[in-house]
Amino acid sequence: MSEPGFWDNQEQAQVKINESNSLKAQFDVFHTIDAQQEELEMMYEMLKEEPDEELQADTEIELKKISKSDCGL
Repeated sequence: MSEPGFWDNQEQAQVKINESNSLKAQFDVFHTIDAQQEELEMMYEMLKEEPDEELQADTEIELKKISKSDCGL
């Protein structure tokens, strides 16, 4: 977008901007999924080390949320 002449053709520039926005949205979805997965892994490891009913309930709730969510895909 900072290249010389990028804005000379408004239609072509808009296509590139839309592509860029779409790729960013996809990246954000995958980043969110990755963060959720890491959090669930951490909760699971904590449960393996020391069982805790409250943590297990929280883990199950988070897992159900993720399972029901399409995460924007």
